[in-house]
Amino acid sequence: MYQILPTYYGLYEANDPTKRLMVIADYNNDVPEYWEWSDTGLFAIDASNEAYKLGVNYIVYGLTH
Repeated sequence: MYQILPTYYGLYEANDPTKRLMVIADYNNDVPEYWEWSDTGLFAIDASNEAYKLGVNYIVYGLTH
């Protein structure tokens, strides 16, 4: 069975990982799907909660750095 794993990419200031993270790109994950369908019962509550936590962490990081 072939499984596609989620991938996360980051772009840093001056292309230096010790400096500020400027962009986060998510690939092959269903985070927006969990947000969109969380009220329908289509996905597990735990997975939807984790997706919301990830989104809130992105927002807080973006506002504080």
